[in-house]
Amino acid sequence: MMWLREHSRRTLVERVDFITAPPGPTKQGPTLIVCTPKAMFVFDRDSGELMLTGLFPSVSVDDVINNMAFRPRIKEPLSVLEPVTNEELQFLNKLDPASVRYS
Repeated sequence: MMWLREHSRRTLVERVDFITAPPGPTKQGPTLIVCTPKAMFVFDRDSGELMLTGLFPSVSVDDVINNMAFRPRIKEPLSVLEPVTNEELQFLNKLDPASVRYS
């Protein structure tokens, strides 16, 4: 799973010059999930593209697409993602007491 702190045209680009995180999404590797503050995407191995699979509450499909440099495939029906609970946040804080995830 990959978490992006920003959902924008700057972070969700159409093409990248190079990939630095092996092994990358492959036909045989694990499923790649990308989560942003607005939505969740799954890498579709057959098409080689990210597919929009879920939205956080109060976020529209248009809001997601207008803040990307490409138009993702959309899986219907889209799921509504649950926000993090206080219990989950406390657990994350225990795992990451120095808040490295925010750096």
